[in-house]
Amino acid sequence: MRQDIELYNQALDSGKEGAWADVILILRKALEINDSEAEYHSLMGVACLGLELKDLAIHHFRQANKLNPSDPLLAHYLPLLHDDDDPPSTRIPRSPYPFMPSTGTEVEFDNDMN
Repeated sequence: MRQDIELYNQALDSGKEGAWADVILILRKALEINDSEAEYHSLMGVACLGLELKDLAIHHFRQANKLNPSDPLLAHYLPLLHDDDDPPSTRIPRSPYPFMPSTGTEVEFDNDMN
């Protein structure tokens, strides 16, 4: 398995425990390897929300939206990106959950780059 995917899965595990600072540290490494995966940016946005880093969260959600507007985790947070009339703090959920949309399982990307 690719190193960036392994790091992403580690970040998922940390996120399930609410260890948002660890998620950010792990995802920074994954993004250094591959910054073109929307899922990495979406999860980074969730972790930033967990640490109340709202501007940084919005930045990562916007990046995820550019890369894959149909990313399932991003879908929960799209109102942050499309409602510029309200200040971001009024639209951010109190908790960054639901953390994992649908299945709650780890991700294996189907890219041919192993």
